[in-house]
Amino acid sequence: MSREISNELKKLTKADKVIINKMMSYLYTKSINQFELKNMQAEIVGMAAEGALRGESLEAICGPDYKKFCDELSANCIHKRKLELFLEVVMILSLTFALLLPIMYLMELFLGYPGHVNGVLLSFESAKLFGIVLVPAFCGGFGVLIYQRNSFAKKGKAFLLYSLFYFVAYFILRVISEMIFHEEITINVLIAAIVTVGLFLGSFLIKRAIASARMKAKQAG
Repeated sequence: MSREISNELKKLTKADKVIINKMMSYLYTKSINQFELKNMQAEIVGMAAEGALRGESLEAICGPDYKKFCDELSANCIHKRKLELFLEVVMILSLTFALLLPIMYLMELFLGYPGHVNGVLLSFESAKLFGIVLVPAFCGGFGVLIYQRNSFAKKGKAFLLYSLFYFVAYFILRVISEMIFHEEITINVLIAAIVTVGLFLGSFLIKRAIASARMKAKQAG
């Protein structure tokens, strides 16, 4: 978030800030170009700030149907391509792995779970890799999208849908992984950390470059 947007937000009422947060959460699920999304945020905040000067709320400006307003606002925007979505998945998985791998290593050192340690080498059943890293990343990622997609739903509904999806999907995928994967794998924690951080940064930079190039092409056209 830019400093200008941040300063404008400080001038708004709490109610308008809540609405803007819900709008941005919903718009994020529409796979919009990240620079286009930033421009939309600036536009919405600007509308709210101008309305505040006139004594109008954001609801009075946009109308009560925020979902319809967001759909109309994003109708002609740039959407992410499959490569950009793939890079986002790589970012989520690599970041999750980079964060949880040291935790798994420390858990083994102090609790004897999920496998055994030999120096910087961590060995454990492949099912635990799925159960501790990949399954939570998948369930959490899609769960958040479900939550954000229902940003304008009645209070509590979005969280209920998120919780329901997460626990049902986690249980099913965890059971399947325990049934299929039994091989023991050994990971060099230092090398794995370097590789996963590198994957995250590389995916982030490539995705950002693609989004920037597409935004510039639209502005030039």
